[in-house]
Order: sequence, then C-alpha cells, then structure tokens
Amino acid sequence: MSAARTQQTPASGAELVYEVSDLAAGAGILLFALAPFALPALALAALVAVLLLVPALLAVILVAPFGVAWRWWRSRDRSSSAITPPRARDDETHAAFARTSAPSLLRTSNG
Repeated sequence: MSAARTQQTPASGAELVYEVSDLAAGAGILLFALAPFALPALALAALVAVLLLVPALLAVILVAPFGVAWRWWRSRDRSSSAITPPRARDDETHAAFARTSAPSLLRTSNG
C-alpha cells in the first residue's frame, strides 16, 4: 500500500468566492423553506413579552405611590426633627446621663 502525498495549494480568490456563494445559496434555500415557521415564532415571542410586561407595569403602577409616600414620610420625619428644638434638660438629669452613658462621647473640648 503506497501512500501518495498530495501537496495542497492555497485557494485562489475565485475559488473562495465560488465556495462562499455556494454556501450562501444553500443557506438561502434553508431560510426560504423555514420562513413560514418564523412568523408564528415571532407572534408567540411578542405574546409572551406582552404577558410578562403587563404584570410588571401593573406592579410598578401599584407599588410606586407607596414608595413615593414612604420617601416623603421619611423626609418629613427627618426635616421635622431638625426643626424642633431639643428638649430642655436640667443639670441633674444631664449629669446623671453623663455618668451612666458613654461619657467619652459626651465630653466636649472644654472639659
């Protein structure tokens, strides 16, 4: 058994164009045959997208007012506490609080 060696030559530009055109023609034939299946698939995909988007939009419409109200309520709490003056304490209450709580946090630079 003799093995003949054949040397491959690089394809020329014309051969490459010929092969690409053959492959394109075959792909075109397949796509043309499968085109009737594409429209129902697109319609089904659109139906699924609508069925998923409707509940999402309803959820946003129903939940958004609660989120806005919650943020408004939180900002109102913060702003009202910043406006009201702190409760006046007498010296005995303040001294008792300073002894029982973290005194290092309550000390000022003056003492």
